[in-house]
Amino acid sequence: MTRTTTRQINFETLKLRGASAVVVIKLMMAANDMSYANQNLADYKAAVERGDRNVRPNGGLYWVRLQIAHMSEAFVIINQIKDTPDLMNFVDQCDRRTRESFANLLPFLYGGAKHDQFRQLVEKVRNNVAFHYQCDKLIGKTIGTLASRSGHRISTITRGDDVRLWHFQAADVVLDTIVVRELWQVPLTRAAIDGADEAAWKTHLMFLDFMDFAGEFIWKYCET
Repeated sequence: MTRTTTRQINFETLKLRGASAVVVIKLMMAANDMSYANQNLADYKAAVERGDRNVRPNGGLYWVRLQIAHMSEAFVIINQIKDTPDLMNFVDQCDRRTRESFANLLPFLYGGAKHDQFRQLVEKVRNNVAFHYQCDKLIGKTIGTLASRSGHRISTITRGDDVRLWHFQAADVVLDTIVVRELWQVPLTRAAIDGADEAAWKTHLMFLDFMDFAGEFIWKYCET
């Protein structure tokens, strides 16, 4: 059985802490948002696996995109913590696992050894297809790619007497191809699902380190 522990937060105390409290509240926001997206992804997968006919098709990538978008913003907060001595003092007070999780995130920041990987897996998705539809060139290129590949030329659109039954499969195919083939650079010689699973797993590991750090760090910050 799971259990929880709740701690009261005094906004007067946060006010007195000034700018550092603003960063920590943003960290809380990011942790909440990433958790919501991750939970909905898990629920979607479970619904698909049990054969729930009410689940909308191809929704999994939406929750992946949403979580990645929040992650892109969240790592800006990690950078703020790194550059704030007062907050780094709280990091140093955390247990070893929390400090290690924080250290695992740092190479993904700008100038870090893994920043190129972060840019490809996270930032490009966030900037092109998370909340935006201004990726005309990528869409045009992908339409051409699909048109030129035997077995990929035909897709579908579906209408229904309920707005929730409408579904544009063609858009999903284009979007999946953009993310997997263009942004994540999975070659056509490799199965899309294999490359997508590998890339998604790498972002999931980032998520786990972020949540492991954020939870204990926030708890430590709010102790006094």
